[in-house]
Amino acid sequence: MLKKAARIVILGLFFMFLLFPLFWIISYSFKQEVDIIAYPPKFIFKPTLQNYISSFTGKARASTGIFYQTKSKLPLYLKNTFILTVGSLFVTILIGVPASYSLAKMKVKGKQHLTFMFLSFRFLPELAVILPIYVLFNRLKLFDTYHGLIWVYQLITLPLFVLIMHSFFQDIPQDIIEAAYVDGATPIKTLIRVVLPLCGPGIAAASILCFIFAWNTFQFALILGANKTQPITIGLLTFISFQEIQRGSMAAAATVGVIPSVVFAVLSHKFIVRGLTLGALKE
Repeated sequence: MLKKAARIVILGLFFMFLLFPLFWIISYSFKQEVDIIAYPPKFIFKPTLQNYISSFTGKARASTGIFYQTKSKLPLYLKNTFILTVGSLFVTILIGVPASYSLAKMKVKGKQHLTFMFLSFRFLPELAVILPIYVLFNRLKLFDTYHGLIWVYQLITLPLFVLIMHSFFQDIPQDIIEAAYVDGATPIKTLIRVVLPLCGPGIAAASILCFIFAWNTFQFALILGANKTQPITIGLLTFISFQEIQRGSMAAAATVGVIPSVVFAVLSHKFIVRGLTLGALKE
């Protein structure tokens, strides 16, 4: 009984440690500027919604107490993030499903090397490839375009999707696939009508993880995007100017930006646990 209580306390402290930065950002979003810069930090304060109003409307209060009006681009940043995330996820599923199925179940020359190549993309830091991609984007006129960023996002989402789905497709019995071939099904029909229904949890889990990674991408969007395509992760930097740092509005915008991915992950955590658990079982 004592060990169980100690385990609960340790896990509780561990989760408090992990969630404290998120709690601190959310508390910042409800603080006035005088409470934000207070020392020692205030845990008890009078909450305000002015930071959220400022981040969406552009109406903000300067350090002198005078209100001023600017043009808010937060709705544009959220729209850009949604377009880039959903677009990159669509392309990832469209390419990743047949790619991972081919590497797992079909006879492909050098597929072990191809599998390692997909895996190596996860090890390679983004800064290692950003310079040649930047040159390529300028020559192909892809800079600051949705389709350009969606394609470059595949360096993040596609290897992750293929890596997860590869284990799922390997777990499907070969007898089921051969039975479909005997019945006259083509490889494409076998994939669509037989294999994909069996791998539904895996596709859901991989898609959710790719969604979260794409939503929080920073470096590619910072260097390869500009005013038209900047996502929320880059838009937060606009709250920093030579005059002041709008800490409250930045915290409010960060809270709004993290809500979709957190809600999406919480509502679909069953698919993540079930999918990753099924994919981890090996004979």
